Amino acid sequence: MRRFSIARQEQTMSALRYSPDHDVNDGQPWSEEDIRDLENHIRQGASLEETAEFLCRCGTVEALAEKAKQLGLTFQQ
Repeated sequence: MRRFSIARQEQTMSALRYSPDHDVNDGQPWSEEDIRDLENHIRQGASLEETAEFLCRCGTVEALAEKAKQLGLTFQQ
């Protein structure tokens, strides 16, 4: 049995979970809950891509980055 690092396992699981059909919030207005989730995800150190996946907005990552900028939030590099 081969062993994978935790990072590799997470990458594999993320790739298996993602589907464009999951991006149900792409282009939709931002709810108060969406904004709270965005703020919390950034504060916890999530990447732009992780946050987009969590918020079901992977098809509009640029719009998510712009929303974060409007709110004065920055993603850690």
